[in-house]
Amino acid sequence: MKGVSYKIIGGDGREYGPITLNDVRDWIDDERVALDTRVWSSEDERWLPAVERSELKWNFETQLAALPQVPPPLPSRDLPHAAILTLERGTVTRAPMLLRVAAIGCDYILFTVALSLLTSPWSAQIDAMNKSAFANLGGPAPDPKLVWDMLRYLGTAVVPASYVYYAAVPVLLGSTPGKFIARLAVVTVDGGPLTIGRATVRWLGAMACAFTFGFGFLPMFFTPRRQGLHDLIAGTCVVRRSE
Repeated sequence: MKGVSYKIIGGDGREYGPITLNDVRDWIDDERVALDTRVWSSEDERWLPAVERSELKWNFETQLAALPQVPPPLPSRDLPHAAILTLERGTVTRAPMLLRVAAIGCDYILFTVALSLLTSPWSAQIDAMNKSAFANLGGPAPDPKLVWDMLRYLGTAVVPASYVYYAAVPVLLGSTPGKFIARLAVVTVDGGPLTIGRATVRWLGAMACAFTFGFGFLPMFFTPRRQGLHDLIAGTCVVRRSE
C-alpha cells in the first residue's frame, strides 16, 4: 500500500520500523513476523496482530493451514434426550432412573447427618420441639409458641443448610454430594455448567415439590430427559458423567 508505513514489535520486545508493506511481507517469509506479532500501520495508527491485518493475512496461508482444525460446536438447544453432551469434565449421558433415586436417598442421609451435626448444640431443644409437635397433631388449635419455634428452626437452620447443600454446593462441584458419589452431574439442558441463578431456581422448585408431598418429582419418570418439575422450571437436567 503506497505511502503507508509499518512498525513491528519483535520477539525481543523492541520496536522496529518504519518499514514498507513489502518489507513486512519479506519478514513474514523469513519468519521474523509471526501470526501474533504486533504490527502498527500509519493508515489506522493501531497495533494489531499481523494475521488480523487484511493486507497481510494471505501471507499466512501456510501457517493457518497447519493449525489444528476446531470441530463445529454442538447445537445448544433442543438436544434429544439420548444425545451425548461434551463438558469440560468429561462425556456425559442421561442419568439412569434407578441411579438417580439412589443418589436422592444418599443426599437425604448426608443432609440429615450434616444438619444434625450443625444443630447438635441445640439438640435437646429440637427434640423437645419435635415431641411437642407430634403431641399436638390433631389437636384443636396449634400452640402459638410451638409454631413460632418450628418456624424459627426452619428459617435459621433447615432452609439455609438446605440452600447450601442443594444449591451452592452443586455450583461448586457440579452436583450434590450424593450425586457426586453416584457420578451424576446437574447441567443446563444445553449441556452447560450450572450457575448460581439456575441452582437457586432449581432449589426453590425442589422445595415446592417437597411441600406438595413430592408430586412435583413425578415427571422424572416419564419426561424424555427425566426432569422433575424443579428441573423443568430451572432448565436443568441430571446426567451421568464418565471421566
